[in-house]
Formats: sequence, structure tokens, C-alpha cells
Amino acid sequence: DDYCKPIEYISLGTGDLDECGLQSTDIQSLLTDYAPKCYDIDPLYDGTCNNGAIGVPGIKVKMGPPPSSQQYPAGSEPTDDYMVFSMCFDASKVSGFQESGQIGYKTKAGRATCDAYTVLPNFCDPTEATTPSPVAPASVTPAPTTPAPVTPSPITPAPVTPAPVTPSPTTPAPITPAPVTPAPITPNPTTPVPVTPVP
Repeated sequence: DDYCKPIEYISLGTGDLDECGLQSTDIQSLLTDYAPKCYDIDPLYDGTCNNGAIGVPGIKVKMGPPPSSQQYPAGSEPTDDYMVFSMCFDASKVSGFQESGQIGYKTKAGRATCDAYTVLPNFCDPTEATTPSPVAPASVTPAPTTPAPVTPSPITPAPVTPAPVTPSPTTPAPITPAPVTPAPITPNPTTPVPVTPVP
């Protein structure tokens, strides 16, 4: 029977806002409208309760009395224990759903937490996440590089055949013989041999 007691409020988890640079105080500016107005909406709920328990931080939706136009005659109140409400958010900054979120609820019997998959709005949509400032890369001085020694490949010269050379005809210069003067010859004196007559 304790689990069938009426819900006092629920809290819609806003997820890990740190990953996109948001805070719980930013949620209020993203919430553009909600209905019915008889509900008390607290977008800054931190998940704590007056008994010291910790629930799901996020948007707290506290049930209030229905508007006068929805008052039911005595004895005709609906017996279904559920809440119907709607919320609108800034579509330029909130898009899609959380893949894995949480919803907390509180009754007089206590509080409980339920996992909610692709149900709660995604306040950290990747396309709207805070873009980090560009970081200029540090200048890098390249280390000096010593080129490896290169041994040139041996080159065999191509054989060269000399062109034939035809010698030019040479006309010998005329030679004039030097004049020769004969040396004078002096004849040696001759002594006649004596001749003895035969007897």
C-alpha cells in the first residue's frame, strides 16, 4: 500500500552538465514554458530532501492542486495515480534525448529512482557543446640533420674513336749549299836517291 500513495514530486535528471560547460543555473534560461501552471517547477533542484536523502538532481516538478476549471465534483475524482505535464525548451540549444537518464520520484512512502532511456531532453547535445578555444601549436625547431654520405656510382667513359687526321702536304724549303774554299796544298820537298852505276 505504501507504493500506491500519491506522488508528491518528481525530478527529471539533467545529466552531466559539466561535460558541456553548463551549470544547473543555466537550465532555467533554457526552459521556455511548461503546463499545467498549477505545478511548481524548480529547475535548480540539487536532489536533496528534508530527511537528508539524496535523489536525482535536475528539474523538480511538484504537484499542486488542479486549476478551478478542472475541479471534480465530490466522489468523481479520478483514481489513476499519474502526472501529466509538458515542458518546452530552447530548441537552438537543447536537442535530442539523453541516451541514459534518471527520473526520481517522491511519495510519502519514500523516494525511488528509475532509469530513463531516450526520454529526457539532452542539454549537452554534441552540436551545441562548448567549442574549445583554438590552441596555437607550439613552434617546433627541427633538429639539424646531417646528410648521409653518398658514394657516387663509378662512371665508365664511353669509348671515343679519334677522327682521322690527314697531314697537310709540306714543301721543303730550298737549301743553298754554303761555298767551300779548298785549302792550299804545299808539296813536300823531294830528295833524289843517289844512283851508283854498275861496273
